[in-house]
Amino acid sequence: MRTGISAVRPSVLYIFLGSIFLFAMILYLSSCTSKKSDPTPGLSISSFSPVSGAAGANITIKGASFSDNASNNTVTFNGVPGTVTGATTTQITVLVPTGAASGKITVTVNSKSTTSTEDFIILQ
Repeated sequence: MRTGISAVRPSVLYIFLGSIFLFAMILYLSSCTSKKSDPTPGLSISSFSPVSGAAGANITIKGASFSDNASNNTVTFNGVPGTVTGATTTQITVLVPTGAASGKITVTVNSKSTTSTEDFIILQ
């Protein structure tokens, strides 16, 4: 009478070992898939100038991943939308809206938004 591992029929043992090997290979291959990174940087504001202005002032915002189509960019001054007058993928020009208050500038492109780290100051 056989005991221990030798008591298991060889065919059952081969199926068991084959299943473990197959599982290990699937796990290994799934971890080797390449993750494609976005070749363009994320939407961001790096600076804006001037840092203060009255309603109607022309502001230049510099950053990354803006739309080069001016109408695809939305810019708000503390929540109040300004008028975008020009755009490239790295720069937007916008008019400060009437009724805006001092605060952050937010740029939205294709449902993605980024907000300035500094406040824009509204002058009276």
